[in-house]
Amino acid sequence: MSKNSFFTSHTWLEATKRTWQKFAPNTRWTFYPEELLGYSKQRRHGILSSRIISLNESGQASLDESTIEFNGFSQSNSFDEGLKKLCSHLASRNDWDEIRLGGIHESNCNSVKEIAQFYGWHVHEYARKPGYLVNLTRLLDSSDPSAFINSRSANTRQQLRQAKRVIEASIGPIEIQQADSLQTAQHWLKEAARYHKERWNGHASYGGGYSAFDNQAFM
Repeated sequence: MSKNSFFTSHTWLEATKRTWQKFAPNTRWTFYPEELLGYSKQRRHGILSSRIISLNESGQASLDESTIEFNGFSQSNSFDEGLKKLCSHLASRNDWDEIRLGGIHESNCNSVKEIAQFYGWHVHEYARKPGYLVNLTRLLDSSDPSAFINSRSANTRQQLRQAKRVIEASIGPIEIQQADSLQTAQHWLKEAARYHKERWNGHASYGGGYSAFDNQAFM
């Protein structure tokens, strides 16, 4: 299991690879050692053909829009350690022109630039987007169950209280349960997908008005 995130674990990435192979037969995937590397080609400026290696992604926007939001390394204690190992491996090969690192948290950007500079590689930032990470581990780091809520802004606290009242009025008290079987987990995921579609589809301010659960390559 991944030391950092389930979504960079071998279990998740192996399932992702099997799904992607149906939709991108011209892309080749391999694991090194636990990281999923996608090999694809893209034409730059309508002339140059570039061989691209993507970390835990396919390199195709239609597939990658539904993958992990925060990319990283499954078997490394730190992002720096994982990136150094990967770059050291790739520096000895000549079958690629670009390394694509999507979903890199802003706090890791300087590490990418420093390691690339060590090898004499050029870094190009092709997109910058807001993230929506909620650090739920903070709920476990404190003996005070209200510590996390109190760390949010007044507006966020008000919205959470309002959402809680609406939900409890509709379906009763909120409970946290752990799925006791794979079948139960899959059923809950399908239910979550239904609510996700209702929330996101048609709302331009939310992800462009589109739910990734409508993407065949995701579901």
